Amino acid sequence: MKNLIVYSTLLIAFSSCASFFNKEKAIIYFQQKIDKAGPENEGREPNYNVDTYWAASPFKIDSSDKFPTGVEQPTITKDADVFFIHPTTYINANGNTYELSGITKNPFRAIRVFQRSPWNADLNDDNVNSKTDILSITNQATAFNESCRIFAPRYRQANIKAFIAPKESLNAKRAFDLAYQDIKNAFQFYLDHYNGGRPIVIASHSQGTVL
Repeated sequence: MKNLIVYSTLLIAFSSCASFFNKEKAIIYFQQKIDKAGPENEGREPNYNVDTYWAASPFKIDSSDKFPTGVEQPTITKDADVFFIHPTTYINANGNTYELSGITKNPFRAIRVFQRSPWNADLNDDNVNSKTDILSITNQATAFNESCRIFAPRYRQANIKAFIAPKESLNAKRAFDLAYQDIKNAFQFYLDHYNGGRPIVIASHSQGTVL
């Protein structure tokens, strides 16, 4: 679904360029331009023994604890766990404020934005973490907090451009592989230290599901 949305966005973006390219060639041009090595990802590997590397955990207060105004928090025993893998919230470096709608307004600026962004998120980037907490943990993971403990690892997610790059892109593959390795390590840590034989629900969205 995300690939379809991104492709549709690119189609709209380059419709105004038809005098120079046909739309299909324009999309290929865009994909090839962003499929560059990009800056090195300087973020460190997550240590899941540290609460900072969990966007949601029953062992700290976080966005997954929120309830709608006026709704009482239940007092039932939570006998199951949810391991939640959040979607893509890393759009660009230097603030993470670029809106994808900008592709349609100025696709050539979008190329520059994506080229300057590392392929994977830095877990010390407060802007990315904040977007994860607000858009995903608060709005999605909280669906489970009435009946389950929620574990949602932060991971070096692939930049949104990994979904836009050509299918054969080695840069995109490496980005997804790195993200997957973090998720694999987080889940193994959860099993070894937190599960204790409890039932598990694995929930995910977008990039989280791809991984």
